[in-house]
Amino acid sequence: MVQLNNLTAENLQETLALQMEGWQAKNLPTIAEEIAMAYVDPENRVPLALTVNDKVIGFMVFSFLQMHDTVAIPYFMIDWQEQNKGYGTKALQEFIRYAENLPGINKIRCVVNTGDLFGRKTLESAGFVRGQTNLEEKENEMVYIIR
Repeated sequence: MVQLNNLTAENLQETLALQMEGWQAKNLPTIAEEIAMAYVDPENRVPLALTVNDKVIGFMVFSFLQMHDTVAIPYFMIDWQEQNKGYGTKALQEFIRYAENLPGINKIRCVVNTGDLFGRKTLESAGFVRGQTNLEEKENEMVYIIR
């Protein structure tokens, strides 16, 4: 089972060692950059280590969108050696269960590059549906409705 864990001194190095496929890395900031952004904006950005049997297999960041009833996932990745094992879908399903208990939150929003078919299929497998497409930015909005 995939668990969502706060980023701690104990799992930081293992999290920083995660790697993406080369084409995936072109579309995302580094994990270190995401951790730095969460450090300077701790009220709105929450970094999580994704683990299976105490081994870090992925990383995600979620943020609260104050003007909406929405929580966003601006960063989500599974280590390239752990991909195609269903961990991405299971991690998203675990996050959905977590978000369902957040007061006032009615949907989860994630943006995926239009060329990232694996990312889109992972989100769809977890119950997300496609929203708007931004052709200029080459992004698809994916949404999960809680209530």
